[in-house]
Amino acid sequence: MVLSAVLKLQFIYITFDTWSKFLKYASCYRNISLDETKCASKYSSALSAPSSGETEDTDTVMKRSCCALREFVHCKLSHVGQDCGEKAEHFMEKHLSKITNPITERHCSAYTYGSEACRLIEAKNASSYLRNNLILLQILSLSILSLAKNSLFALPDYSV
Repeated sequence: MVLSAVLKLQFIYITFDTWSKFLKYASCYRNISLDETKCASKYSSALSAPSSGETEDTDTVMKRSCCALREFVHCKLSHVGQDCGEKAEHFMEKHLSKITNPITERHCSAYTYGSEACRLIEAKNASSYLRNNLILLQILSLSILSLAKNSLFALPDYSV
């Protein structure tokens, strides 16, 4: 409820000039957000849901969301200048902070980009990802061994 009110107040101050400049750069901003080689993969992996069977408390979800937002903003700003031009970069720096600051100040002040808290969240996500992939690799290995043992994939014997 508070977040909704804060966002509505922020959008009241958007002028026609600001809106038209945003629309001028919007497609470039969108391309950066959706490009898997730029910001999309980091953002989507940071926001991925916990693995099946895992539960997270509200504090952990908040930490992960805050770190993901900070990481996404940092990523986006690092690509805008090169992809969209200097004017688009200045516009984004100025207006993105106006929109995100009320949210991040209220809920995310302890989780700045690159902070220890965010690195711990990243490490936990990476270990969960690695653990899930190791389990899949073990299942795949056991399946292949089982198939080989049952001679479905047995190599012919050429040692006659």
